[in-house]
Amino acid sequence: DEPSTWPLGCMLYIVGSLVINFGQILIRLSHLAEASGKSRRGYLLWSLGAGLFAGGDAVNVVGLNLAAQSLLEALGSVQFVSNLLLSAWLLREELCRRHILSTLLIIAGNILIVAFGDHHTLKITLPRLIDMATAPHFVTYVAIVYPTALVLGILEHVVRRRIAARSVLRTIALGS
Repeated sequence: DEPSTWPLGCMLYIVGSLVINFGQILIRLSHLAEASGKSRRGYLLWSLGAGLFAGGDAVNVVGLNLAAQSLLEALGSVQFVSNLLLSAWLLREELCRRHILSTLLIIAGNILIVAFGDHHTLKITLPRLIDMATAPHFVTYVAIVYPTALVLGILEHVVRRRIAARSVLRTIALGS
């Protein structure tokens, strides 16, 4: 008998999800820093947040190799819990009773999923993973989504700069 790897897969997936959420919070903080004129701090926070997001995703991939996807994807809801706590702590957002109750229900659901969910793992070999990654549908998806996200990110940056420049010009015109 092979030793069961699903507990380790669950732990890795939860850690990965928490790291992803922390990365998202840092990205949100970077936007707030840039809005307050601290663009260097914003860039550093964004870079750290994006790196943590990518690292958390990598940890999730390892977790997915050790436990059943049906078990782990449901555990991804732990991000809602960490988002509530991190938003209150880092973003100073208010905690409502409704949020706390919802979080407790998510925790209870996660406990039930781990206790009664499918613990069997379908192993995917490296050659199979390479086949899936080079499949025409996946390559088409990546070829569309990633350049689109890059163009949208650049477009957002350009629009924000133009809006900021107009705001400065308006302030100068009104102030004179």
